Amino acid sequence: MARTGRGNENGDLGSGIAARAGAFLEINYAGGSKDKRIARDLAISAGMAKQLRGGRGWTVARFDQVMALFPAFRDFVFPPADQLNARLERLADRFERLADELAELRTELRTDRAEIRADIAGLRDDVRNLRSA
Repeated sequence: MARTGRGNENGDLGSGIAARAGAFLEINYAGGSKDKRIARDLAISAGMAKQLRGGRGWTVARFDQVMALFPAFRDFVFPPADQLNARLERLADRFERLADELAELRTELRTDRAEIRADIAGLRDDVRNLRSA
């Protein structure tokens, strides 16, 4: 766990999760005085509210606190597993296509390399013949 300047212990929550949590606050506290309203609801300072909106300063306890206020927070910040599985399947398909393309490129390179070596050998023979002539 990393320590912040004030001695709070924070796990590595990941920038994507913290950014989504901050975005959730931005969406749910539209309008003016966001930081003051967030601070009031979470019993924190306005400065801490501003940090949370910016995706910084999130702790597990803070996540729990916001989830208690907003049940939709969990699904917004931590998408359901079926969405993650679908995304992983799409990524796996893309990686498989890339692997196939790389295999084709390797084959082409091997073929080209053999042709280049044959051309070089032919040029060497031509140079030898010119020298001996």
